[in-house]
Amino acid sequence: IADPVTIDGYTQSGALPNTSPQAFNGIVRVRLAGASAGTGANGLTLSGGNSTVRGLMITGFTQDGINVAAGADGVTIDRNWIGSAGTGTTGVGNAGVGNADDGIDIAAANATISNNVITNSGDEGINIVGSGVTAHVIQGNIIGLDPDGASGGGNSDVGIAIISGSGNLIGGLTAAARNVISMNWEGMEVNSAGNTIQGNFIGSDASGTLNRGNRVGDGIQLQGAAVGTVVGGSAAG
Repeated sequence: IADPVTIDGYTQSGALPNTSPQAFNGIVRVRLAGASAGTGANGLTLSGGNSTVRGLMITGFTQDGINVAAGADGVTIDRNWIGSAGTGTTGVGNAGVGNADDGIDIAAANATISNNVITNSGDEGINIVGSGVTAHVIQGNIIGLDPDGASGGGNSDVGIAIISGSGNLIGGLTAAARNVISMNWEGMEVNSAGNTIQGNFIGSDASGTLNRGNRVGDGIQLQGAAVGTVVGGSAAG
């Protein structure tokens, strides 16, 4: 997709967006199924900016569910199920070729990633890497669990990886901004400076009460270049 477009699967009869980020009452009726797409296929590749993709189920591609290429700034990805066909489904993740098999791979700037379910990927749930990958807002997502916010096997590697770029906001100071990042290999990996991580549930279910710890690694891993990272809020607790 090289031009600004809006793809809205919720215009399909019977589809229903969640009424709140963790309401779990959404119904997705439009599915991009990659089983016959062949090796090296992304579900969607956005090469132009200012597009919106919402209300899709994207499953079974051998590379990324959604690839936001360099230069595709200002993209909004909202209320999709990426790597899930609903609670309890397995084997439908986007995976298979090297490391290019993330739920969402972002190489542009100023993306808004909101209220998606991203799970069962062969690598990261969300991967941010490239030159100038700044100022993304990632809020209200369930990364590693099923649409019920409680079950599921997670992404094969990190829930959210910030390999490069600054000024990215993961979560926020309201319940609506909270990401649930659980049952992945590890929760988050940050390799660049000047990013903010606030208000998320990492290693629990969406209620914040059940153990859904990331499988092997850390909740949040800050690598040597991650100077000036903010984790949490400004007040105690």
